[in-house]
Amino acid sequence: MRKIFWVIVMGLVLVGPGFAQGQVDKIIDRFFEKGEGGGVLARDLRVLELEFLRDPVLEGERVGFRVTIVNDSRRSGRVSLLIKDRDEVVNEARGVAIRPGENRIDFPERHYRFSRADVCFTVEVDIEGRRRPLVAAKEFCARRTFSGWTLSDKGVGPIYVEELEMLPDPAVPGQEIRFRVKLRNDGRPVRGSLRIQDKDEVIAQVDNVLMPRGIAEFQFPFTRYAFQRSDRCFTVVVNIEGTSYPVDAAKEFCARRTFSGWTLSDKGVGPIYVEELEMFPDPAVPGQDIRFRVKLRNDGRPVRGSLRIQDKDQVLIQVDEVLIPRGVSEFQFPRTRYTFWRFDHCFGVVVDIERTPYPVDAAREFCAKPVGWTLRP
Repeated sequence: MRKIFWVIVMGLVLVGPGFAQGQVDKIIDRFFEKGEGGGVLARDLRVLELEFLRDPVLEGERVGFRVTIVNDSRRSGRVSLLIKDRDEVVNEARGVAIRPGENRIDFPERHYRFSRADVCFTVEVDIEGRRRPLVAAKEFCARRTFSGWTLSDKGVGPIYVEELEMLPDPAVPGQEIRFRVKLRNDGRPVRGSLRIQDKDEVIAQVDNVLMPRGIAEFQFPFTRYAFQRSDRCFTVVVNIEGTSYPVDAAKEFCARRTFSGWTLSDKGVGPIYVEELEMFPDPAVPGQDIRFRVKLRNDGRPVRGSLRIQDKDQVLIQVDEVLIPRGVSEFQFPRTRYTFWRFDHCFGVVVDIERTPYPVDAAREFCAKPVGWTLRP
């Protein structure tokens, strides 16, 4: 029995000081934690919301903050609050009154430089010189958008127009056209409306479309549009929750009036190649009615113009106002009577766009041989 008694005594001697010291440390921590807060404890405070006073914020502008802090206790007091970007103190509010429940604190506007793409803010409380980070409901990270830096998770962009096309191109006034736009969204995915505008006039619109992060294409419905001015320049507008955001573009998308119609393409004619040139009948005799058929490959944009067959500078036959689509297509020429009077009759194809002739490349020469006058190789 005596042995058990001495074992208990020795246990109390060894464990007792540690237990007592632990209780003392808790009391000291609690004392310093209260400080001038008059009973407000850091562990009872949490950050519900952190906002910019003016959102979005442009580079170089003064930045003010609004913090919503929840005090889960019944204690009140005064504390100091600090907003930090990593180890840098961005803003500070001293002698802030904290009451039970929600507390909204506005921080003064100060100069701040957004030096990185991943700017995230935290809030610390200072009670009697002891700083402690406060628990937050979420991360408060600023994002760079088309309109500036924002802490809102409803921001848009930046979004860029990579390409804007008109179908068909070229188009004539009053013709039904449709637009196709390629967008690059460097921000979060958003859902909203897209519209094509000519100044303040809405030309076409699609609603409730998802604009994912990255590059995506959008087709607009057909619309009948009258080109009434010479300076038709189109812009793309994104509308999110009733707010319109003009979208940046690498270039202007202005329709040009050409001989073939209105075009948005900034590409010239071609390259166009003659795949085949045939003559009917083949062989032919001098003075006989003949007809040509040409197969063209257009590697450029669709164009409208005139096609003609020439023997040196002499025009044999011509067709006007034909559409030369992208890709391979065939064209029939009307019959013509032609006299083969030389030994070197070689034919070329010329495309005339807006009164500008473009000789067309060919894989081989198309020369009529004097034996039976044939174009066959």
